[in-house]
Amino acid sequence: MERLFRLQIPQPVRKPYYFYLAICWCLGLLCGTILFQRADPSFFSLMRSACVGPVSIVGLLGVSLIPFLLSAFAVFISAHWLLLLICLLKAGCFAAVSLGIMEAFGTAGWLVRILLLFSDSISVILLYIFWLRHLCGRRRFCCLDMLLFFSLSTLLSSVDYCIISPFWAGLIEI
Repeated sequence: MERLFRLQIPQPVRKPYYFYLAICWCLGLLCGTILFQRADPSFFSLMRSACVGPVSIVGLLGVSLIPFLLSAFAVFISAHWLLLLICLLKAGCFAAVSLGIMEAFGTAGWLVRILLLFSDSISVILLYIFWLRHLCGRRRFCCLDMLLFFSLSTLLSSVDYCIISPFWAGLIEI
């Protein structure tokens, strides 16, 4: 009888880590916004010059893969606090660059931001899923898991390089 009516109280082990990750993401967005507001006017000219320069697959892969590789290294060495730091820095950089592009291009800023930050916008979602999966500490370093996220990030960068960037270049020429 006791087995039938046993009280199953779930252990809230993962929830604080999810909360800490969300707090770090929001603080990163706030820091990126503050960084954008305090930026020098030359920051906006850098945003405009980035749009007319040639696209490099190495640069796209670097933007998508460096935060992922740092996160994979943090999981490998079991330094889960490092995932929170990477989350904070990635959110701050993403917010500052997004706001800078939107400010530099005025009313067309939303479209330019989507086209210029296509692979980064989707890789941020993949990174956040990766952080959620590994932050609680129960998941160990898994090569198959790393290979999946690595290949998805590479695929996104390739789609950006082969499809989105030529489309953007065609819009600039018009």
